[in-house]
Amino acid sequence: MLVEQANSRKTGFSECGNRGQSQFPETGLIAPYLPFRDWGRLRLFLRPSMIGLVKRLCRPLAMYLCLLATSAMAGAQSIQGPSALPSPERDSFVGTWKPNRDLSYPKPSKKDAARYTRTIARDGDERLSKSTDPMRGFRIRCDGQPHYLTEVEATMACLYISSNIVEGSTRDTNGHVGYWKEEVSQDGQMLTATTYTTSARSKIERMLVLNRVN
Repeated sequence: MLVEQANSRKTGFSECGNRGQSQFPETGLIAPYLPFRDWGRLRLFLRPSMIGLVKRLCRPLAMYLCLLATSAMAGAQSIQGPSALPSPERDSFVGTWKPNRDLSYPKPSKKDAARYTRTIARDGDERLSKSTDPMRGFRIRCDGQPHYLTEVEATMACLYISSNIVEGSTRDTNGHVGYWKEEVSQDGQMLTATTYTTSARSKIERMLVLNRVN
């Protein structure tokens, strides 16, 4: 065994390389990519002074991978494109809305449709949304960037594509991302809120159609 360890030091490769695992030179530069089960074996072939180097190399690698994961989640929430945010008085969404059972998918029950009301307002550049059953409300700046909404415990991004179209995405606390689009008809009397299964917005998951009350 001692002879094998000595030969390993001379060649700069561990015995794990013979089994198809990652091989590492004594500099330790490739060591962070080894599976965790090989760390104990790795310590046998490194001088004590090199163990500290390996640990220092692993820390920035872990931080880098964490930053990549965080960026990926944020990127999934971002809505790209120029903003067409209208002035509050020209925002087609402002008003109070009630469900249209016949046009919605899946079709809500009469009881659920009767209890549900949604109100949209503007406060400067912020969009205010409030609904009943369940009672919930939040405000958000539709600038295409993700914002955490404490009122609904979710991260949301939205962007005005035009004065009557808003696209967005919502990530809940479980990491599930929903992609959606809201559009007001040209006559301003109907709002269609569509949820999609993918960011391409090609497959509809559900569609809630609402009629203007005022």
